[in-house]
Amino acid sequence: MKKTIAISAAMTAMVATAVTPTVSNVEMSVTDGREVTVTYDLANGPAVITLSVETNSGSSWIAMDDKVVSRALGDVNRKITGTAGTITFVPEVDMPTDTATVRAKVTAWPMDDTPDYMVYSLAQVEANLTADDRVRYYASTNALPGGLLDNIDYRMGLMVFRKIKAAGVTYTMGSDVNLEVSGKGYENREAAHKATLYRNYYLAVFPLTQGQYRILKGADDGSEDFVLERYLRIKARLTYNGIRGTSLYPAAPNDSSLLGIMRQTSGRTIDFDLPSEAEWEYACRAGYGHNYYGTGVQMRMTYADRLSDPEMDRIGRYRRNQASEWYVGSDGTVTLNQANIIANAKSQGVTNGVPIAGSYAPNVWGLYDMLGGVMESCLDWYQEAESISAYNGAVNANGANSLDGASPTSRVRKGGSWGENAFVCRPAYREGVSPGYVADKLDTGLRVKCYMGLRKIDPQQ
Repeated sequence: MKKTIAISAAMTAMVATAVTPTVSNVEMSVTDGREVTVTYDLANGPAVITLSVETNSGSSWIAMDDKVVSRALGDVNRKITGTAGTITFVPEVDMPTDTATVRAKVTAWPMDDTPDYMVYSLAQVEANLTADDRVRYYASTNALPGGLLDNIDYRMGLMVFRKIKAAGVTYTMGSDVNLEVSGKGYENREAAHKATLYRNYYLAVFPLTQGQYRILKGADDGSEDFVLERYLRIKARLTYNGIRGTSLYPAAPNDSSLLGIMRQTSGRTIDFDLPSEAEWEYACRAGYGHNYYGTGVQMRMTYADRLSDPEMDRIGRYRRNQASEWYVGSDGTVTLNQANIIANAKSQGVTNGVPIAGSYAPNVWGLYDMLGGVMESCLDWYQEAESISAYNGAVNANGANSLDGASPTSRVRKGGSWGENAFVCRPAYREGVSPGYVADKLDTGLRVKCYMGLRKIDPQQ
């Protein structure tokens, strides 16, 4: 027996134009076996289609948890180019079937304002898939099949991105030097200055993991030897050249680099890249001003109390919140050389060393491990903050007047790492490293960025 249930159509809040995608004629039915079918018509596509379910207790329609439709199949959670679609799902949670109290809501998102979460398939075995086939979009993490942290695929063969609405945003980069670094020689390095961002972008929810690296490259590189939950741990011994190659921005990454390989899997239609320093810091702070963590907690740390911080204990792996001091030498000095790490890694649990991605609390935009874990590479050449203030948030692509000479020699790293004190794990902290330097501390990683929509780039890049 099939019941026809109340209907609803929706479109994202956009200025009404002739090309705004719209949904109509939504119909929803459910069988006694609880399988739900939703059909709809689409005008002015292409568009990304998402589905939700609403219930009415008598006074208003209220959205159910997106988990109810997280297993939806068919013409949903992806780019739709046709004029009609069909969606089927079995509810993941109890859903009423009374036609007076439940309805489907189908939303059409323009391709330049796609949903908050994008999931990209890295799998090389799917080499014949187009970028549209590899990409899925979701309105929330609850809509992700299996859940973001419970489904390990999102830290293995899939990569989850969060939309960062930044177009036209001006904010203050750097630190309040009078509080954080007064008199300690960091004033020029972290001087507060304005930065303006001109585009929205997607940023990976997690740093690149060892499992994702293995899929992209086809093999491990042998540089890390943590055994327990190895492939869920953050990939931590990368160079800028290995991430992007020797190609100079704004040219595309070299094909043999990690980002070059990702671009190739998309048929060179998605401009995967590193975030600029300004994009990275804005996302890390989740829109809060300088002197704040991305959780909304005010930065109260000074150089004098630089070793630990209660907020860092919550949001990221660093030197003082590991389960043991296994990396400390017998004389009390910190020993973070490669030989020491490899010698100890086989016996270490998951609360030591390079962390499992997602082990700590996210910032308010749902980004994990932005601080601690590993230092994350940015596009920019490294210069003092006073020197880059003139860029107003643009990528420092030429490196003139670099800190270490007239010619550019170092790339920016941000975020601190598992082996550093809390002071290094501040949003404003920045340092430079040679593009080809292989760090001996397992402390350099990658967080992937791309701009909204499947932007077509030069096929020769």
